[in-house]
This record gives sequence, C-alpha cells and structure tokens, in this order.
Amino acid sequence: MTLTPGTGAARFLLSACAVALVLLLAPGADAGPFVGKASRTRARAGDIVRVQAGAGLRFYALLPLYLVRSEVAPQDRPCTVNGRDAMCAAQEQSPPRGGIYHRIGTVNVRHSNVSTITYRVPKLRPGIYVYVMYCGPCNAGDGGSLIAFDHGNGPTLTVTR
Repeated sequence: MTLTPGTGAARFLLSACAVALVLLLAPGADAGPFVGKASRTRARAGDIVRVQAGAGLRFYALLPLYLVRSEVAPQDRPCTVNGRDAMCAAQEQSPPRGGIYHRIGTVNVRHSNVSTITYRVPKLRPGIYVYVMYCGPCNAGDGGSLIAFDHGNGPTLTVTR
C-alpha cells in the first residue's frame, strides 16, 4: 500500500504516530493521594496557608485533610500486597474527629486531580506538623487509609508563637 500525502490514510497514520509519541514522552502520573507545594512552611496561628493536594486520579469521595504533630502522626505499617512484603498506610473506620487531628480542609478530586486548599492555621502548640489525609477509597476493606505526608513525601508546617 502506498500512502499519498494529503489522503485520509496518510493523515490517520500521522495522527496515530503523533499520539503514540505524546504517550511515550508524557511523564507518568502518580496514581495516589499526595500533598504538594505549600505557600508557607512556617506560620503562626491565624496565618493563611495554601497547599496543593490531590489523588492522582479522580474520586467521587471527598478526602479530609488534617494537620498532626509529626511525632504522633500515623505511621505506615508492614503488610502483604499481592503476596509481597510492603508498607501500608494506617487504617481507620471513619475520618478522625478531634484529638490529635486538626482538620484544615477537604480535598475535592471529583472534577480535577489537584485541589488548592486555603486554610487559616488553627491555634496549635508550637512544633512541626505534617499533613495527613483520610482516603476512604484507598483501603480495600472497611474504613479508609490515614496517609501521613512526611519524610520527604510532602511539605511540613512549623508552627511558631
């Protein structure tokens, strides 16, 4: 078969090659919850902070976002995934309310993979706080996962007086 420039077959082949090239060169999307850039890493109670967060893909579920002191933040635990040793996020039956969890907003990924949460820093003891997200769809069983974004996988917030 001979492809003549300007024919439907030639345009189709050129379009297919262009799509394949874009797919090969496009960076892979992370398919999991994340907390990205924050406008501030040091703040006092009452200061305004903006933080990007998302899920890497769209969920209908809303994802509560919290600040938790780093030393009491939920830790990943050893688990088995598809027969292999892994580390899994802590699990809870429902989104936390109060206690060590200071809710600052809700990540909505119904229409976009990334949200910007703008919040006022609550009255907290001075110290280092990490962002923690409750993700119901991230847990295969009942309840959801509590994902702490610390140790280099997300920004922290140092609360000062």
